[in-house]
Amino acid sequence: MRTLVYIGNEGAYTSEEGWYIIGEESQLPQHYDRQIVSKIDPILPYDRAWSSALEYLRDFPRSDLLDQSKFFSEVYRPVRDRFLEEVAERKA
Repeated sequence: MRTLVYIGNEGAYTSEEGWYIIGEESQLPQHYDRQIVSKIDPILPYDRAWSSALEYLRDFPRSDLLDQSKFFSEVYRPVRDRFLEEVAERKA
């Protein structure tokens, strides 16, 4: 049985086991590692990218982070093509 949960103003389904579902497939940790971590790690150590992203997100009000439209336009879009220069290397 699927359960609809809300992350900010966006609904997402979870499986009985608590994993988010995309299409008909539960998104397991190995999916994240294959689809996300494996693409970041060759460019920048994943742990550094993650901590840089968290630090960057601290500069925004929670309301912007929880609103899909505001997150895209105010948080993600301004740095999506220059994450290394704008975020990860900001303190380096």
